[in-house]
Amino acid sequence: METPLCEIPNGLAELIDERIRNLLDRLHGAFSVKEVQAELRELDTLLGSFKRNDEHLEKLLSDTQARHERSAMIDEMRDRRRAIVENREVLERLHAKSHKIMLESARLIADCKRRFDHLSRTHGDYASEMCALCKGLGGSSEAPCPACMGEGTVLVHQPPLKCPRCKGEGKGSHQAIALFHSDLCLVCHGTGWVIVRNRADRAGA
Repeated sequence: METPLCEIPNGLAELIDERIRNLLDRLHGAFSVKEVQAELRELDTLLGSFKRNDEHLEKLLSDTQARHERSAMIDEMRDRRRAIVENREVLERLHAKSHKIMLESARLIADCKRRFDHLSRTHGDYASEMCALCKGLGGSSEAPCPACMGEGTVLVHQPPLKCPRCKGEGKGSHQAIALFHSDLCLVCHGTGWVIVRNRADRAGA
């Protein structure tokens, strides 16, 4: 499902919100594990569409984006969209609103995954928690988050404990960045949590 380029994705935001609330209601009652897993995959797909739209807005606002690339993006748009992207102030407000909605959607989806894991016990003593580094977004389409490998959540042993070194932010100290050339926390590897199941174990779960 593609989001129209550079339009406020209100329809998509409302769809995600409605699906999340329906899923939360279902998790309070009887539910099928397969049905909930399918719904969570669909929510991830919807969030991915939202994210691609947000990335287009970022590129249009970027001062480093090549001029010919920006011109090509604008030329692809219909006249009413071109009027929006050629007005930087309007474009900045559009991007701020889009990004805020996207972050809130990512937080709610992560909450659904955590509740589902707790109720279904699919991963035993582990449950999904939002990745600190990407705030549940999984990074960008071109550069997946190195902490969660683009998934937006990580499996954390319950009860969850925030990483004491980075205080749950996932970012390395200035000294560690200088020494190891990585901006990820050395203890939690950017996830923001302690006792995180690694990707290989997760795939086999």
